Amino acid sequence: MTNTDLGRVVREHEQWLDSRGTRGKRADLSGWTLSDVSFDDRDLSHANLSNTRFTNISMRGVNLSFAHASTSHWSGIDLHLAKMTGFVFRDSVLVGSTVTRGSLYHATLAGMVAREVDWTGANMKMADLTDSTFINSSLEHASLIEAKLTGASFKAPASGASVHYLVPKNGSTIKG
Repeated sequence: MTNTDLGRVVREHEQWLDSRGTRGKRADLSGWTLSDVSFDDRDLSHANLSNTRFTNISMRGVNLSFAHASTSHWSGIDLHLAKMTGFVFRDSVLVGSTVTRGSLYHATLAGMVAREVDWTGANMKMADLTDSTFINSSLEHASLIEAKLTGASFKAPASGASVHYLVPKNGSTIKG
């Protein structure tokens, strides 16, 4: 896979989105390994990113709404201000990354492991965090209103961060 191939896939995906599926092609990066590229401010909504390995990728302001990235491993990812409404990151790993002020409204992060991730100011309202694990991750000022937290584990937040606006649904349990 070359940068030319990646550029073509992204351009075809954006055509697919702009034409509502009549031109271009939905991006399918499933199984791809990528490092040291930028998706800043790109629209990858509805893309298939499942089973991907992303390392040192800038995705500032990217639109990942309704994209699927289940069973993926992402490390060193900058998702500052990312739009991730309905994003699916089920049974995935996110390490050494930032999701500051990202919008993850109604995202599915069930079974995710987040290690050393900065979620400061992230909006995870109504997100599914069932059985997710947050290790040394900052959730300062993150909104988890009505998030599904059953079995979620929060261990040793970095820099003494705290979770604000935490309102678990009835029957939810939080470990940690």
